[in-house]
Amino acid sequence: MNRALRWLIAGLLVFVAGCASSATEDRSPEREAPENVERSPSIELVDSEIIPIADSPFRGAEDAWVHVVVFSDFQCPFCARLSATLERVLETFDEGTVRLVYKHFPLSRHRGARPAAQAAEAAGEQGKFWEMHDALFDDFPALDDDDLEARLFELAESLGLEMEQFGADFSSQRIAERIDRDVELAEQLDLRGAPAVFVNGGFIAGVQSPQIYQGAIADLVRILKQSVENGEMRREDTYQRSVETLFAHTRPEATRGRPDAESVVSVPLDGARPTTGPVDEALVHLAFFVSLGAEPSLETQRLLSAIVAHTEGDVRVTYFHLPHNLEEPSMLAHRALHGATTQQVGELLDWLVNRDNDWRQELDLLRDYIEEEGIEVADEDSFQQVIEADMEAAGVFEVYGTPTLFINGIRFVGVPDPDKLNELIEEQIALAIRVGEVMNLSGRALYDAMVDGNREREQRPAESENFQN
Repeated sequence: MNRALRWLIAGLLVFVAGCASSATEDRSPEREAPENVERSPSIELVDSEIIPIADSPFRGAEDAWVHVVVFSDFQCPFCARLSATLERVLETFDEGTVRLVYKHFPLSRHRGARPAAQAAEAAGEQGKFWEMHDALFDDFPALDDDDLEARLFELAESLGLEMEQFGADFSSQRIAERIDRDVELAEQLDLRGAPAVFVNGGFIAGVQSPQIYQGAIADLVRILKQSVENGEMRREDTYQRSVETLFAHTRPEATRGRPDAESVVSVPLDGARPTTGPVDEALVHLAFFVSLGAEPSLETQRLLSAIVAHTEGDVRVTYFHLPHNLEEPSMLAHRALHGATTQQVGELLDWLVNRDNDWRQELDLLRDYIEEEGIEVADEDSFQQVIEADMEAAGVFEVYGTPTLFINGIRFVGVPDPDKLNELIEEQIALAIRVGEVMNLSGRALYDAMVDGNREREQRPAESENFQN
């Protein structure tokens, strides 16, 4: 897999991280909404056979960097809410950045959804799909009226449509087949409900905050632009290649399976990864898959810093790099973390989490700190290999987002509850002391024994507790 596709996989982690974590960040600048101006695309993008978009209604540039494909139902209140959210999201990006593509997924329990889809497509035959789209969502409760068809025709007339043509198109086989094609695609993609969103193939279920979509779009734009500039991907292949990569890792079937991923796994803590202490002295070993440019990871690190200080060497943290974006402050922080000595690791992380994020806005602050502390920053080429190795590890251990922790093998996803995190770690310390004394174990051997014991406890649910949010 080449570097461009590896960065795409790293970029998709923000989808899950944002949905699973208690904090998100808006990385897209506020901009005035661009006028909806027709323009010819500068290039012709290669479509995807997995999620084809060529024949679907869309807003935005045909040659946009990112394509947000929405499967939606006009009678669904959550779909109406998503429509308003995505409208706000698109307004924060420059023209030519994002294209919104609509796919019909009328649910059988919504009797008005299918006729509404027919009305939208019929309006589209006269160039007013989106006007009808907006009108339907503005008044979606009315789609349950007994005289629904009359209501739909009233909407069409209010939009200034030619009514004879609208009536013929509304009942046409051509439009029925168009809707059926979207429904068939939704079933092929294993969608179970609406709304569902694919951002260049990366799946986001349900309705999320605007920051989730903004972050996903912004990250992918950065990744794709750099990949094209570096010659690792042709501009016309960006949509097709993105879908191939992101869908494979976030497809609906796979994300439904994620809660069933092994919750206790043995993550190897050997190698030259950053760590807070020697392996032989610790009773509890944490593997932390981290993105230093994202607030959820920084909030988790705040909790860990307090725990490491309080336990005085009983808890050891090993860091795996999964940066969500390629912005220089985030990448420099990761490179500094990787080059830091064991003593410098804790001090650097404390500095990063206690600075109110100012180092992400003023890069010189971070550079000055690195120079003052004498931290040997990893060079870019060798660090790229480190990230690729950690991404491989993330795939092996089914890490789909940051922050993700493994505490003596026990999986935490998202920002953990502080009380439950402390309770689990105190329990693990007490258990490790007993296991170490009885079995005369320490270091890696004790870690392996603790992981095995936690796995056995997982298989006896009556005797274990859920320590996660």
